[in-house]
Amino acid sequence: MDEPNDHAIALSMAQAVEADAELIATLIHAIPEAGDGADHSGLDDETYRTLQAFNVAAQQGESTGAEAELSHEETHEASSVAGGDGTGVESATGDDSQSDADNQSYDTAPRDDVSQRDEGEIQGEEIQPEETQEEGDADDQPETTQVASPAPSELYVETKECLYCSDEFPIDMIFEAPCSHAMCQPCLIRSIRTAIKDESLFPPKCCGQAIPVDTTNTFIPEELLTECDNKREEYETTNRTYCSDKACSEFIPLRSIEAGIARCTRCETRTCLNCLSEAHEGTCTDDPESQRVIRLAEEHGWRRCEQCKNMVELTHGCFHISWIQPVLLASCLLAESTNASFNYEPEDQAVLSPNNDAAQSKPKTNNGGKKNIVFILTDDQDAVLNSVSYMPKLKEHIIDKGTSFVNHFTTTAICCPSRVALWTGKQPHNTNVTDVNPPYGGFPKFVSQGLNENYLPVWLKEAGYNTYYTGKLFNAHTINNYNSPYPAGWTGTNFLLDPGTYDYLNPIYQHNQEPPVQHKGVHTSDLISKYAHELLKEAIDAENPFFVAIAPVAPHSNVNLRRQPGNPSAPLMTIPIPLERHSHLFEGVKVPRTENFNPDSPSGVSWIHKLAQLNDSSVSYLDDFYRARLQALQGVDEIVEQVTKQLEDAGILDETYIIYSSDNGYHLGQHRLPPGKECGFDEDIRVPLFIRGPGVSSGSIENAVTTHIDLAPTILRLAGADLRSDFDGTPIPVLPTQENKRHEHVAVEYWGGAIAEGEIGGFDGKGQIFAQNNTYKGVRIVHEDYNLYYSAWCNNEHELYDLKTDPGQLKSLFPHDDTTADSTLLGTTARQVLNRLDALMLVLKSCKGNTCIEPWKILHPEGGVTSLKDALQAKFNAFYKEQVKVRFDRCEYGYLIDAEGPQVGYEYREGLEWHHWT
Repeated sequence: MDEPNDHAIALSMAQAVEADAELIATLIHAIPEAGDGADHSGLDDETYRTLQAFNVAAQQGESTGAEAELSHEETHEASSVAGGDGTGVESATGDDSQSDADNQSYDTAPRDDVSQRDEGEIQGEEIQPEETQEEGDADDQPETTQVASPAPSELYVETKECLYCSDEFPIDMIFEAPCSHAMCQPCLIRSIRTAIKDESLFPPKCCGQAIPVDTTNTFIPEELLTECDNKREEYETTNRTYCSDKACSEFIPLRSIEAGIARCTRCETRTCLNCLSEAHEGTCTDDPESQRVIRLAEEHGWRRCEQCKNMVELTHGCFHISWIQPVLLASCLLAESTNASFNYEPEDQAVLSPNNDAAQSKPKTNNGGKKNIVFILTDDQDAVLNSVSYMPKLKEHIIDKGTSFVNHFTTTAICCPSRVALWTGKQPHNTNVTDVNPPYGGFPKFVSQGLNENYLPVWLKEAGYNTYYTGKLFNAHTINNYNSPYPAGWTGTNFLLDPGTYDYLNPIYQHNQEPPVQHKGVHTSDLISKYAHELLKEAIDAENPFFVAIAPVAPHSNVNLRRQPGNPSAPLMTIPIPLERHSHLFEGVKVPRTENFNPDSPSGVSWIHKLAQLNDSSVSYLDDFYRARLQALQGVDEIVEQVTKQLEDAGILDETYIIYSSDNGYHLGQHRLPPGKECGFDEDIRVPLFIRGPGVSSGSIENAVTTHIDLAPTILRLAGADLRSDFDGTPIPVLPTQENKRHEHVAVEYWGGAIAEGEIGGFDGKGQIFAQNNTYKGVRIVHEDYNLYYSAWCNNEHELYDLKTDPGQLKSLFPHDDTTADSTLLGTTARQVLNRLDALMLVLKSCKGNTCIEPWKILHPEGGVTSLKDALQAKFNAFYKEQVKVRFDRCEYGYLIDAEGPQVGYEYREGLEWHHWT
């Protein structure tokens, strides 16, 4: 394929798309706004006017012969927004190939075509809890409306947009749910199949109202109706029995159970209700009540019937047994004899009574050796600023009893993208959840990306676990959208919801699928402690192995989304509010005065390099903020002790893994930064990780590099479940005997802006709280011989730090001239090290699956190179010098592949092989 021609074609297409966008925008403004009460067949005014503009633009395009070109360009736009299908990657690759010849050095100058948004636009994205659900859904994904090649007006077909996929369908192909939301047939069927797999979602619902799944619903295939009826019978059965044949495991309805034996309707296997294995003759020794019968038999000399093998109680006479006829077998086990039973203790009488509870008790289950798992996930807790040192209960119950993973990182230092990556085992560029709010992130984006049916709790339930969650799940999980759809995969929940997620004294919790409840004046830490205890008790009392996630908001800033109308300038984020009983602690404690705390000289690049030094009052405020964070964490420390004691009291502490971590880190004055996260420095990306449990070394330290992407694979391995082939991470070496593929790198990435939290003047000293163009890619490498961080920003500035000599990341080694490029680093020059790091980042910035774990295989498919140390061999110098360099085409607030510069994919692998460069 002619690569220069491809580049020219792509440029022409982009220019045409831009021209069409300007035309459509003009037409949208030209169409009068609809008055109140206008009927647009279920579409809101904005969408209606946009569709009208598309129709007018299509008619104009037809008269100029441009209709086919418009269709092609819209397809290109959709693929770019979606984050890169085959077409999108190919276009980017073509551009990369062209840039090979033109870009052999690093562009360090800021670009002029950087996207800009003012503070008002950013604040307008905050959750508005007063919105109706319909308005919220429209706002969640304004860019995802897809319009096919528009037909002329005389061929116009009335359409509706599916709430779930956002595609347009003819109105007669749309199912209207009881809540009046529109669903296309594929989304309806997918919703039903998801509910069938997950009891917590059954029956299928929209906005909390059950969707009719019966013969009146013509959108549902007959076989799916039958499957749904069978599942309804299963879920409505309190004490369930499943076929003991592991290859079958079919639910056995009550009508197929008789005399303690369940007969499978699929494979005809007979299952014993006591031991849940294949039916057998005689008394079941796994049943505790039967064991007591055997004990009584030994004490009183009872014998078994030769035919049925059951125990026969001897009430009088000799020990001779004669079998007469089958009808008498029913009385063989325990002959009813009031004259005999009065001689026994009360508990033994209960065994002998024909009406005892054992005859009606639910079947016992066996965990099959599976271990329980509890995950405590804090919010914004640092690993670098010593917060863990102020948590004595965490140290006593988890750190001293388990393993500390001291090189654990998040790949994206902000809440929602980090949490989605954690629960899915995928890099944010593969989930495409890259922000805390729509359109690029939050719970609505998580749902629209299809992840609600494809994350850890769903997989654990498939593996036989009961799953529970309390606390914060995702951002933009609100009082309006909590049930549309409900988070899948959970057996029991008590979620925190916006706008009360970070309101310490007015939190909003929502139990299972019940309506949300605001708890005015009640501290969120006391509530989550209560709910954690209740859910853990429910998990312990059930018969399956369990996974319980507890996610307090401490030590996150206090956030008030409902600021008073008379005081619009009141700060959105303030110092965290501890429990009253902890508010006096740590008097005089200050932010650690490390070398990078409020340094005399500026550091970093982009907007960070422009920060002014903090004055004394700002530093004092940071110290207050730091103490409040430590105080807020004391509520979490109490939860740690409560959980371990509850497990110990239940006798299962030694059979339970307890994992402790945070979604991301935090900075307070380092590099002159106001309170916050979202940067690539270690303060923000390095997070705590401690694990205790069966087989885990006590009080040990693990130096291997681990990331949040590794946690979902790790938990599945601990649960004895199969790992997924599409994971971007690999199991962490929790047990000393485990062999895992380890790596030295972390793929760091971030999109959007940076928010200053608190009240110390923001980024410019005058209250400007939002730093634009904080989009960057980075690679963090930790090895016993080197410790590096390299990043490329969307304005094409770069930075490189050697943390062995500069742990505060104050002195960038990125070469700006030949002298600095030839300075010594790792036994060679900074230029040679940088060439390797840049090539590694080029692979990691768009990696998928095993490529994220073993990226050097893409650069060296013939093997021999598995680390930076291997790659630094002098024979590879020319190869790395000629590589395409990492750059951005523009700054964006989300993952848009056409803005990301050169990409690496399967199409591009051949261009990176050594023999093509020699």
